[in-house]
Amino acid sequence: MLLLSGCVFGQAKDGIVVYKKTHQPAATISLPYEPGVITAAMDDYFSQQGSKSNELKGFKTFQNTPFIGGDSINADLYFKVSCKSKIEKDASIIDLMVGMPNEDIAARNHETHFTRQQAKEFLNKL
Repeated sequence: MLLLSGCVFGQAKDGIVVYKKTHQPAATISLPYEPGVITAAMDDYFSQQGSKSNELKGFKTFQNTPFIGGDSINADLYFKVSCKSKIEKDASIIDLMVGMPNEDIAARNHETHFTRQQAKEFLNKL
């Protein structure tokens, strides 16, 4: 059963996303759901965690949010949810950038407290 779910939902991988005219490392995953379904589920999940969403430059953000279980340091999560393609409107691509609370992601030097591997693991667990 686990093998089947891995094939259906895919695994997160390394990606690049454009944020404020800069190319930033991100974790990315493809899911077989419409973007509206995914954003509603994200809002529900993170509201249960005590986080509220904001829209910022085409990204859905959750600021000062618990990111890694057992880690006392919270993170700012930047999600970009889009249709996989014009043909596959019922499938979505989710990009995730993770930063320290109040960090200017566009100005960082790509060395951050949180790694892209941690972001991929986070997406795989959602």
